[in-house]
Amino acid sequence: MNASHIVLFGVGDAYMAGLAFQARLMRAGFMNVLTSPVYGEQRHLASTLSGYDCALVLSYSGSAEPTLKSARVLKENNVPMIAITSNTDGELASLADISLFLPDREKKYQRYANFFSQACMEYYLNVLYSWYFIHKYDDITKI
Repeated sequence: MNASHIVLFGVGDAYMAGLAFQARLMRAGFMNVLTSPVYGEQRHLASTLSGYDCALVLSYSGSAEPTLKSARVLKENNVPMIAITSNTDGELASLADISLFLPDREKKYQRYANFFSQACMEYYLNVLYSWYFIHKYDDITKI
């Protein structure tokens, strides 16, 4: 709630879900939501953050190396980190301050589509957005 910046990390479909979350927060008046628009620059973005910021790290598998590299830098810099992943025993979950776990219904080699994981990721992000909106309602409605 009191972070200077909310910064989103992820690749592929997780990143796309993060962009939609960013757009919703910006429409609600929280303009300090950052992502890296250039692939491969997320680790650099992570290195610029501090304990006054909050990172939201999105990874269904919890094993995407670019995302893990960013999470390691965030941890080193004491940046509060929320992870959304299905990998309960993975490194990402252990690095995060708070982990929200997606159901592990898509097996790595049996994925016919990413619909399930995408819907679950969006659900968690919608819950976070709703929580933010409720707590900032008076401020948001003045905009």
